[in-house]
Amino acid sequence: MKTPPLINLRDLGTPVQVLLRLLLGAAVLLPLAVVYGETLVSTWLAAYRVVFSWVADDFKLLNLYIDQEGADRVLRAWVVWQHVVVIGGQVIYPDPRGTANASTLLAHALQGPLVAVLAAIAWPTQAKPAAGKPPSLWLEWAARAVVLPPLLAVPVLMDMPMVLAGELWDLTLEALHPGATSALVIWTQFIQDGGRYALGLVVGVLATLLARRLSLTNNAITDTSPISRLTNLTADLNGNPCRGCNPQLAANDGDAPLPLWALGLLGAALMGAVGRAGRRGRPDA
Repeated sequence: MKTPPLINLRDLGTPVQVLLRLLLGAAVLLPLAVVYGETLVSTWLAAYRVVFSWVADDFKLLNLYIDQEGADRVLRAWVVWQHVVVIGGQVIYPDPRGTANASTLLAHALQGPLVAVLAAIAWPTQAKPAAGKPPSLWLEWAARAVVLPPLLAVPVLMDMPMVLAGELWDLTLEALHPGATSALVIWTQFIQDGGRYALGLVVGVLATLLARRLSLTNNAITDTSPISRLTNLTADLNGNPCRGCNPQLAANDGDAPLPLWALGLLGAALMGAVGRAGRRGRPDA
């Protein structure tokens, strides 16, 4: 059987349908993000600390917390040097008095995940029903709901903690080795120039395509019409009459749907990344 393409332009639905789903999703999610965004981000702080300590292991993280900076709510990281480092020919010794901090707007934390969720909502369903089966668009929506949450770890962890680390390194290199750069600095610049939106869009579309593939697989599995014909056996595999065959020996098991926990495991296996994002920080002696 020929496998249908993941993206069929004829099945994408009208632009009006896509726009309507996008507007409805935004109308619900954006107010929720404003009201509950800080509470949600506070639950990610422990994961932020782990990611920051991993990608910026030259720094000792003293604290990472939500703070007030003027009229803005920000995510702030305070650090000292973890060990002796050599930058631009200069030897830097750790000193507990020499602390630095960087901050980024708290609202940045939700931008990538929101784009991913809105993309998953707006992207049209494409699942085709198997022969003799009713449409199962509900299965594709259920698959999206299972696959997307694990994938959201990518825009969540590859934004805020890595941008804070990148800002600290950018300031350090500007002071001690002008003109030098690092992977963290490059990633931070990418995220701040709109990369968080691109990352969220990729995650959202990936979740919808994976969910569609899984729902199509489920449709193929549940199409048991060829198997059901075996419930009344009158011949063997070679076509010869089967004198001793009992028509009741072949059980009719019916449909065998793919369980949703299997979809969840496949989705969780894809959530492999860790990251960064934000606004410029500044050292404070």
